[in-house]
Amino acid sequence: MLKFRINKNAFLANLHSAQRAINGKVVVPVLNFVKINVTKEGLTLTGSNGRITIETFLSVTDEDAGMIIDEVGGILLEVSFLSKVLSELPNYEFSLEVLENNIVNIKSGQTDLHLNGMNVQDYPKLKTPSQEKVLKLPVSFFKQVIKETNFAASTQESRPILTGVCLKVEDNKTLVSTATDAHRMSRRTVELPHSVENFQVTIPSKNLKEFINVFNKDDEEFEMFFSSTQVLFKTKNVSLYTRLLDGSYPDTERIIPKNFKTTAVFDSQGLRKVMNRAALLTSVDNSRSIQLELKRDTITLYGNSPEIGNLKEDIEFDKKEGDDLVISFNPIFMSESLAAFGEGKIEIKFTESFRPFVMSLESKGDQFIQLITPIRTNVAMPKK
Repeated sequence: MLKFRINKNAFLANLHSAQRAINGKVVVPVLNFVKINVTKEGLTLTGSNGRITIETFLSVTDEDAGMIIDEVGGILLEVSFLSKVLSELPNYEFSLEVLENNIVNIKSGQTDLHLNGMNVQDYPKLKTPSQEKVLKLPVSFFKQVIKETNFAASTQESRPILTGVCLKVEDNKTLVSTATDAHRMSRRTVELPHSVENFQVTIPSKNLKEFINVFNKDDEEFEMFFSSTQVLFKTKNVSLYTRLLDGSYPDTERIIPKNFKTTAVFDSQGLRKVMNRAALLTSVDNSRSIQLELKRDTITLYGNSPEIGNLKEDIEFDKKEGDDLVISFNPIFMSESLAAFGEGKIEIKFTESFRPFVMSLESKGDQFIQLITPIRTNVAMPKK
């Protein structure tokens, strides 16, 4: 039937990872259950909401798990209650045994608990992409690419394709990650360590966030496989399946300006602090903008909120070239962009007051660019 003993903390760590795919808002009730499957090799836990699936594997040879398998088999258990129950068990280990009619007996110390389970055959069959290797990268490397672009994806379902991040390989060696919500864009370009076939997929932004949460061993490498409808990210002990978004991702290359009239260079961290202060004025209404005035010898920020107050601040800069310019934009967008850039010198290039401007990290140039669309405003900013 199924019977094993295991370290509680080892089991819970894997359960919590699989549980991240289970959100309780599912059409199929069985997806509120975690699938427990035990073979002679070890324990596999599976959680899914139909759009993302997370599998974790714990080997019987893992000494920290202290796993003793008496009988192999599988069972489904309601994940939320199971997680709470196991967290409160008195001992550091427990035994789990499946009895007749899918009744599960859990014992730990003086605790003797019976839970109602479901037949493992009732769990939806998982469709697995072809195991032809498409991409192999270090986990830490891909996490950084996600962090540098994922934040710019849309959270509005009115244009579903923009809620994802577009990943594509060009020229068999260049990986391009792009995210946009139609008001801003982040694009990261990296050279791959080995040649792969060209491809393009759009992955839901919120599912890429789970990649960061679930793959917690940064020194490992993962493999990526995909079909026409889903992508599989896989390491030795963790598998994450995510659906792909339907539709064609917009051609973002055409919206990137090529000619500029004004250029300024700032310290990233210093400029971010300025934007964070300016963002306080937009906390009541995130659609409000601040105004940046670039003159020959000064760069000044103006902010005004009828509910809160106003702000005027001269911004330190390393270099400024080109025409004078006045432009309005959302300071939160710039703050988040600067956070993604991290430390270093930021070059901002402007064309006109009502056209998008481009930001880049000097050390990476065109390999990492971000674009922000200005906000048209007739609100007069206080200057004295």
